[in-house]
Amino acid sequence: MIGLCFKVMFAVAQPCATAYTLTQTPLPTNGTYGCGETVTFCFTVTGWNSTNANWFQGIVANFGPGWDMATLTPGPPPATCGASTGTWGWYNSVQGTAGTNIGPQGPGFFFDLDNDGNPGNNFGDFCVGATNWQFCWTISVLSPPACVSGLGLGVTFNTFGDSETGSWVSTGCGGDPVIPSNPAVILSCPLDAGTNGTVDLCNGSGAQDLFTALGGTPDVGGTWTGPSGGAHPGLFDPVGDVSGVYTYTLTNASPPCTASSTVTVNLTVQPDAGADATLTRCSTAANVNLFNALNGTPDAGGTWLDPTGAAFVGPFDPGSDLAGAYTYTIAATPPCTPASATVTITVVPAVDAGSDAALTVCSTDAAITLVDALGGSPAPGGAWTDPANAAFPGTFDPATDAAGAYTYTVQGTAPCPADVAVLTIVVNAQADAGADASATFCRTAGPQPLLPLLNGTPTPGGTWTNPAGNPIGANINTASAQEGVYTYTVTGVAPCTSASAELTITLLDQPDAGDDGTLLLCATGGPSDLIDGLTGAPDAGGSWTGPNGA
Repeated sequence: MIGLCFKVMFAVAQPCATAYTLTQTPLPTNGTYGCGETVTFCFTVTGWNSTNANWFQGIVANFGPGWDMATLTPGPPPATCGASTGTWGWYNSVQGTAGTNIGPQGPGFFFDLDNDGNPGNNFGDFCVGATNWQFCWTISVLSPPACVSGLGLGVTFNTFGDSETGSWVSTGCGGDPVIPSNPAVILSCPLDAGTNGTVDLCNGSGAQDLFTALGGTPDVGGTWTGPSGGAHPGLFDPVGDVSGVYTYTLTNASPPCTASSTVTVNLTVQPDAGADATLTRCSTAANVNLFNALNGTPDAGGTWLDPTGAAFVGPFDPGSDLAGAYTYTIAATPPCTPASATVTITVVPAVDAGSDAALTVCSTDAAITLVDALGGSPAPGGAWTDPANAAFPGTFDPATDAAGAYTYTVQGTAPCPADVAVLTIVVNAQADAGADASATFCRTAGPQPLLPLLNGTPTPGGTWTNPAGNPIGANINTASAQEGVYTYTVTGVAPCTSASAELTITLLDQPDAGDDGTLLLCATGGPSDLIDGLTGAPDAGGSWTGPNGA
């Protein structure tokens, strides 16, 4: 034995399993189970007396001939009840090693104290008094054709001390009873509900007769229940019915029995790609999310192909992407089929009125075709309005038309809007220096303004140059000025040119008759030149008048 484990023998004779419970689920109906029915047995030892120091070593269930041993499934073993380090486990066969042991037992649950894989060479689980060792078995009734009415379905349970299946040498537990289950036999029902079936449907498919999904050769006339247990007509409608297990049941009055089988329906949702749609966009419009353009209620998560069949991610850019049919497809889980819908896009080219521009002209320039002055590439055929928003023919005459903002509008084809460009015109007046003229002044005339001497309507503020080409002011002093051509220039504002006019000035000296004088002559003297009587420096060539004014 392991550790300090030892036993003390007491020479008494009494059963070891003093208390127990047995459950059987489900219980037999009128003492019968149907073919293929599955039952779980749980045996719980609730009291143990270690007679002759026999510790609890094992338990075996013995099944009647109506059970299908191939379906026997043990439940989980219980925990160790005593202070040892051993474990309970399921073993097909165990043979004790002491001379008092009975023959091999199993399959069943046995306790391996030293955990060496052989429960027969050591002691059992030591726990005395109130205990709670629970052991469960699940097993099914035989299925046709082996399932025959009347075959026994009894089960007995036998507990063993470690002198029976282990290595303890003192016989004990001989008075333990063999515990029977509730008595039962097979009731082989003459009804054939067929075998279970499975059907995979798409919610977009038609109604399905569940009877045709059963295997075997089921009898007609049974009833159906749905997954919730409620009555069902047996015709599965993907529109209103749900996935789950649908049960077909046949009932017999004599002998009273039922037979049932199931159809498991796996309902897959048919994907919805929405409905086809058309879309017309202007080439300058904002990008479009094509999913939002689909009609119906499309499912998300699909993929797009462009009109050439290439993958398309989006969004759709009317300015650069191809017009045509864009296809949205959602993959499907069989038996459903992929779903597709298309958005057919028409792109209308936007009109172009060109771009805004500014134009400065001279009042004397030739007439201008306004569309030629706009920026960009304006389309022909638009309409002009003048600064007063009145219709304008499109040819601007600087001499007569008003400066300001002229608007060019090209009407668009729906859904494209009209396009507008504005040409802002500035008209600069041509400089006016007046017309050529001439003037004559006496040197004694003093200062003279030049601008009034020009012909025409010269603009003030220009500049003058004298006959030598030197700049002068707006006046001349006749006493010191040069004779000749004086030039007046008015500088033009681009694109206008400058203007000049010439003023030819003649300056005359003031005549000198000398100063008064006195001439004394003899009456017998000859003729005298009167000028000789003047003082100063009289100019020659003058004329005289006598005392009488002649």
